[in-house]
Amino acid sequence: ASTKTLGATTALNGNLTVSAGTLALSTLGLTVTGTSSITGTLNDDSATGTNIFVGAVTLNSGSTWSNTNNPAFTFRGGLTVNTVSTFSSGSGVYTFDTNTQTIDGTQAYTITNVTTNITSGNGLTFTTNNPTVTTLTQGMGSSLTFSGTVPTITTLTATAINNQVQYAGSTQTVKGTTYHNLVIWGSGTKTLEATTVANGTLNAVSGTLATGNYALTASSIVMDGGGISAGSSTISLTGTGAVFTRNTGLFTAGTSTIKLTDTSVTSKTFSGGGQTFNNLWLAGGAGGGSYTIAGSNTFNDFKDDGTIAHSILFTVAKTQTINTFTVNGQPGQLISIDSTTTGTHALVSTGSNISVDYVTVQHSVASGTGTWTAGVNSTNNNDVVTAGSGWLFTVPSCISNV
Repeated sequence: ASTKTLGATTALNGNLTVSAGTLALSTLGLTVTGTSSITGTLNDDSATGTNIFVGAVTLNSGSTWSNTNNPAFTFRGGLTVNTVSTFSSGSGVYTFDTNTQTIDGTQAYTITNVTTNITSGNGLTFTTNNPTVTTLTQGMGSSLTFSGTVPTITTLTATAINNQVQYAGSTQTVKGTTYHNLVIWGSGTKTLEATTVANGTLNAVSGTLATGNYALTASSIVMDGGGISAGSSTISLTGTGAVFTRNTGLFTAGTSTIKLTDTSVTSKTFSGGGQTFNNLWLAGGAGGGSYTIAGSNTFNDFKDDGTIAHSILFTVAKTQTINTFTVNGQPGQLISIDSTTTGTHALVSTGSNISVDYVTVQHSVASGTGTWTAGVNSTNNNDVVTAGSGWLFTVPSCISNV
């Protein structure tokens, strides 16, 4: 079969069809506005020249994509590599930009370097487990979607500001890496394969995220219909403001621990949406930011490790059901247990493990199995404005020598 070599930089406003033989790009650039259908061979043996495919590129059965000297390619309409074809990517960068598009195929193949800069819609979508990618880098604000079996990606760099990675198929494995925004949707269960970080928001839209025993860190988590099965994981929420918001979707606590780890003076809100949690740890340390616990929730263990004065505010007219409650301030650094506004909240104990001291209590109605002893160094403000009840404030005994 013959070889046709570009004689000059070429812009093709229609479609490209290589039905047999070889199209050699050599050192020159090629831009194809329409679709590209390759049944013969497309060869580029030079890193010189710009290769842009605006329409969809399809490698048909029997085709060859051959590259030496590592040229770069830009795709704006997607890439499909079908069975009984040969694909050699070289190490040049394959950039997917401008338009929402897919990359797939029935042929197993490898692309060494992929960059995606698509900011619209679902961005770049992998519909199957092909291709294998050595290095995939997301640009700022871009979207990357896995709608089928997640392909093998050796290194996924997805930390650029405001980008998102979406796991949108049925049963999938979530790559253990650092993301900016991580979105769980589709059906079935998405299972973490390793420790995972979302520097922005983890949003569970549908399906279920199963964390197993892996650590999960996110600035915030939003449940908008999807479930989270937390296993024995430690889930660290590093942000401020609304750090956990359950609107709809089932949270299955297992033996997990949720930690709010920000140590700034900025407030944090945990909106449990009426779910049951195992351990909730307000781990602000020397930070003075307040915590708001919204909704009526159930906690096996509720703990605050703060060493500086701050507030724990419970939503008015809501009930927290708690097995173990540990909130201890420090001398001169009392922790305030109060309602979000004037009005009472309820704390109901289901166990006897209540450890409290160096707190100030207001608007709090305590009841249940355990005795809500506030400790000898606490302040009773429960009779101020809207009275609370149920707390025992122990006054140290006064011993006098006669």
